[in-house]
Amino acid sequence: MLPAQHDNRASRTVAILMAAGLTAGVQTVYAQSDSVATSFNGYATLGAAWSDNREADYLANALNREGPGRSRVWDPGLDTRLGFQVSANLTNRLSGVVQVVVERQFDGDFKPELEWANLSYQLSSDVSLRVGRSLLDTFLVSDYRKVSYALPWLRPPTELYKLVSISNSDGLDATFQRRMGNSLLTLSAHYGRNSMDELDGYLKAPNLWGLFPRLELGDLTIKGSYTSYKLVYSEVDELWKAFQAFGAVGDEVVNRYRPSKRRSVFTALAFNYDPGEWFLMGEWGRSNMHSDFGSRSGWYLSAGQRLGQWSPYLTFARAQGGHNAVNGLDPASLPAGVRETAQALNGILLSTQDSLAPRQQTISVGSRWDFAPGFSAKLQLDFVRPADDSSGTFINLKNPRDPGRTRLLSATVDMVF
Repeated sequence: MLPAQHDNRASRTVAILMAAGLTAGVQTVYAQSDSVATSFNGYATLGAAWSDNREADYLANALNREGPGRSRVWDPGLDTRLGFQVSANLTNRLSGVVQVVVERQFDGDFKPELEWANLSYQLSSDVSLRVGRSLLDTFLVSDYRKVSYALPWLRPPTELYKLVSISNSDGLDATFQRRMGNSLLTLSAHYGRNSMDELDGYLKAPNLWGLFPRLELGDLTIKGSYTSYKLVYSEVDELWKAFQAFGAVGDEVVNRYRPSKRRSVFTALAFNYDPGEWFLMGEWGRSNMHSDFGSRSGWYLSAGQRLGQWSPYLTFARAQGGHNAVNGLDPASLPAGVRETAQALNGILLSTQDSLAPRQQTISVGSRWDFAPGFSAKLQLDFVRPADDSSGTFINLKNPRDPGRTRLLSATVDMVF
């Protein structure tokens, strides 16, 4: 069991392994025995979030369509989730893992989804291969981004982590890991795809690949990632079809803006310095869609202190979008009967650009309380300020592109088992 206090590196490592069920950790245990062994573990978060904004809903995940604010003052579904995992070693080199997560989906209902389902084969002490559905190691805490217990904050900073909401991929990856003195070098490469059905259609990343280096030097961890992908979103495809109905001028607009015609690239850099009694961490990421939508980026800097069972923290996060002027159809050059439609499509194009490249900053202050082994409680207050003429990370706005400043109060109880 975990001790109530968690201000040393050994107990923190155990906490993360318990919470996330990391495949690398499982493989280390399995290599000690030739017999088949199965382990079960899981995690859960029960949360509620309150917003003082009655003009828009706050979103922490781009794959949701509601949150606290305009739709409801208190939202129990923003952070609540439940995860189960089964891990098994089939031989001393071959292991498998299946993880199912129950959380709020695109249609607003809580449903189970297969998060991981893969087989891993240890080729040598340094190299392993994995096939199936596995995590997409895009960010610093990708291994356990859904496991609130393993996080220093209540949730990962939205300004950055909302840029890539896809957390897994069906495919193949290879990992090289080498320990050198007190340092550990990990290099991973992945090729795969992601596809999910949504309320209004589908979201697909049919052809993605990435490179993910990580270097651990004592108390310091440095992480990088490079991911190339194509996104195909049926809801936005309907917009392109509407523009194409205008003929050649509409085709020109589509060719300039449709990201799915080109490969998007996401690049990220991160560090975490954690000597035990305190931590300082930061992360930056940039997505380039290679279209007239421009680019978008996000970053955060966070620091915290561990004082026995309590761990207060402070985070500053910012999202910056490449805000290009929208150049859609020219209504004046079109017949009078379709000018109003053209103006409406230009408006949708503008709002789509803003949602893809939000501009916003947030100051978060909170604290974690480890009140029992395997349990923690967190309270976090976010001061969210979207930039002028930007919808930020909000949806269901009463006034388009003007959600206003927001105070968001969130509380969770987290556990691992």
